[in-house]
Amino acid sequence: MIAPLIGIALVSALATLGLRRVALHYSIVANPNPIVPQHQDPIAILGGLGVAGGLLFGLVASGYWPGIAIFVGALGMLALGLIDDLKPFSPKRKIVIQSLVAISSVLLGLGSDLTGHILLDHPVAFILVLFWVNAVNLTDVCDGLVSSLVAISMIGIAAIGDFTDPLPLAVAAACLGFLVFNWPPASIYLGDAGSHLLGFLLAALTINGVAASQQVMTSLGIVACSSIFIFELVFLVLIRNSKGLPWWRGSPDHFSLRMQAGPFSRRQTVVLSCLAGVACSGAGWILTQASLPIALAILALFPAAAVLAGRSLLHWSVDGPSRDPR
Repeated sequence: MIAPLIGIALVSALATLGLRRVALHYSIVANPNPIVPQHQDPIAILGGLGVAGGLLFGLVASGYWPGIAIFVGALGMLALGLIDDLKPFSPKRKIVIQSLVAISSVLLGLGSDLTGHILLDHPVAFILVLFWVNAVNLTDVCDGLVSSLVAISMIGIAAIGDFTDPLPLAVAAACLGFLVFNWPPASIYLGDAGSHLLGFLLAALTINGVAASQQVMTSLGIVACSSIFIFELVFLVLIRNSKGLPWWRGSPDHFSLRMQAGPFSRRQTVVLSCLAGVACSGAGWILTQASLPIALAILALFPAAAVLAGRSLLHWSVDGPSRDPR
């Protein structure tokens, strides 16, 4: 099992290296963004294709087929994100295209046995795809953050599923290969192509895991693996709503930017976020193994931790340059 994963990570890293050169040569870059203080220079944005290259290598080399629903959805989200990287869509147009890709995947079978009720399966799966895609996309404002957190989430999902499905670990390996060039200070970004691809895969594997388990605690454990992304989306919606802003309107309220406006550097922010991600995935796995009283106690920790984290983040706001550009 280890050798194929190393191969995926290596191909992902090499593909990312080549795509970085292509992006810089053709000026396919993200220009400095005032919302992200540490983003002060143009950075290549074709990293998502590097992750996709590693995954494609893994699929071809192993002969593994993830299913038409996942393949079409992943390819559709990758294409949507790539076009958006080259010529940005308006928020409304982007959500419409996201919806079309999500609908296509759902109609092809994603989540078809999610609840056991056909009238619920399709709309629930559709909503979950849009939720996770946008949660991951919104979190992608700090070097190394999304690729690290997705890798941790995928390892957690794989562990809960007893490593029977090779796809979560393949995604994790591709993310780790890309992380070689994305770790702070990053020389290439995922771009919308990468965040949409990874968001969809996280949604699809969460949906499939929940559908396969049909057990409440196992389902909650799988969802817990991506708690950091859930927290980011909910936190941003609440903060932006309190400011009278639409949830999709850019603002420097992302948890990672607030942490950097406080006492943490960019690398410290990523490391602490990864530790939180490991804790969430670990707690998710324990939920599937523990007795009911212990499981309920663990579940109670999630909202408590979210409230505590949210209150702490409110003390820091991004009003000027970050304390540490690295």
